[in-house]
Amino acid sequence: MVAQQSPPLEMGGDLVIKILNEFFNPINLFLSFLRNLIFFKYFFEKA
Repeated sequence: MVAQQSPPLEMGGDLVIKILNEFFNPINLFLSFLRNLIFFKYFFEKA
């Protein structure tokens, strides 16, 4: 079975992934920042 190339669909998929990455990147940075903040707060309270 030959895999057929479908450039329009691939381009659309790449665009969606790019938009999702642009949207989720700041959220992931913010979440990791919050997690570090909570971790350090907890760590320094225990110390």
